Amino acid sequence: MAGVDDEAGLEAVRVRFLGRSGEITTLRRGIGALPPAERPDAGKVINAAVESLEAMLTEKSRELGRRALDAAVTHALEAATVARSGVRVRGAKGDEAES
Repeated sequence: MAGVDDEAGLEAVRVRFLGRSGEITTLRRGIGALPPAERPDAGKVINAAVESLEAMLTEKSRELGRRALDAAVTHALEAATVARSGVRVRGAKGDEAES
């Protein structure tokens, strides 16, 4: 998860492991091939892995959301600072010709 820096990357991780053809999904489908005595433990281990991965995905999504919000707030504050300083930005809404 450390290399994931956007929601698209996060979704790619989710699909890789939990999607229809994902690695964990494939393991779940293989439980039936195990001896009956091993199936409950295998199921518990796989379910624990799914819960852990889902928790990590949720936390990473929250982190990405916080970063996006922080960036938006920083941008808005910078824009407000420029606006209060009297500097006019060419192409800004309401500015026809000055820079």
